[in-house]
Amino acid sequence: MPCNDITDLLHLSLNQDDRITAYSLQKRTCGAEVGEYSLLSHWMDNKSIDDILASEPEQVLESKSPKDDTEEFLYLKHFFAVRNCLESFTGKRPSSDKDSVSIDRVDCSDEGVDIQASLKVEALATQVKSCSGCRCRKKT
Repeated sequence: MPCNDITDLLHLSLNQDDRITAYSLQKRTCGAEVGEYSLLSHWMDNKSIDDILASEPEQVLESKSPKDDTEEFLYLKHFFAVRNCLESFTGKRPSSDKDSVSIDRVDCSDEGVDIQASLKVEALATQVKSCSGCRCRKKT
């Protein structure tokens, strides 16, 4: 991949009940973590697809209490990455290499489903920026 490719790569695992068992978000070119590989794992673990799709960014910020704008940005980036991927996976959002999310691979087994998706960083950043402007949490 060329160095100017700033696409993120999401790996998402669901069990047979469509509940999140694991996820990681990293840079596609070098594999580096985005803040942390699974920054919101404690918040997302065992949540269903429907739980995530019905969740709002404020819920993440209220439960995680970010210390600064950078941490808030990273929490929201992880949240929107997983939610956008699940919207594409369930057909609620387009999924192609021209869209903000591209489902690259889906593997099904007796244990559940593993999804690999590419996410355009610009689209995620736009979502995070627009959410930050709504003052969904009080700045202290």
